Amino acid sequence: MSVARTIAIDGPAGSGKSTIGARLAQRLGYVFVDAGALYRTMTGEVLARGVDIHEAAAVIEIARQVTIDVGQGEVLLDGSAIPFDLHSHAINQAVPVVAAYPDVRNCVRQIQQKIAQNDGIVFSGRDIGTVVLPHADLKIYLNPSLQERANRRHATNPTVDRQRILEDLQQRDSMDTSRAESPLRIAEDAIVVATDGMEIDDVLELLLSYTQSTP
Repeated sequence: MSVARTIAIDGPAGSGKSTIGARLAQRLGYVFVDAGALYRTMTGEVLARGVDIHEAAAVIEIARQVTIDVGQGEVLLDGSAIPFDLHSHAINQAVPVVAAYPDVRNCVRQIQQKIAQNDGIVFSGRDIGTVVLPHADLKIYLNPSLQERANRRHATNPTVDRQRILEDLQQRDSMDTSRAESPLRIAEDAIVVATDGMEIDDVLELLLSYTQSTP
């Protein structure tokens, strides 16, 4: 029996990829990289500079200028802690547009590929198993229902209207699955995990069992 050394975790918005990925990496003693946080950092910097997210050239120029890295379990922007909330409503709305630009995705992919040179890594995102780590030892696709994802997000932020959360997730799903550049899809060799009704600890233990059963 071998142990998976490179693990790709994909899934739609609100599926728990980053939470599960971080805890799985901690249990295994691996490096964790949240691709979503990298795109959110790019998006936050674009908004912070007052750039229109629909101005492709300006957005791409920022993506090429900034330095993003992962250190001590957090994302760093130009070597410093991120000065904005990565999960603000503004970033939630803007990140699908920014992340859809092929040149932005290429910039982030270069960051990911550099980090992926480490041995013992857990990547979470939307195109990890299909594009970033197509040869990962283990590929997981977390697939809770839309209603489940909306309920979870509302439980963590009850001040936000649940219907708005639901609509935001629907919009994000549509944009992620229909974009021309590396759309969200399930890798052919991924293990699909429907997590409706499961506690985080239960999902974590299930994924840990998969890491121990790779050929």
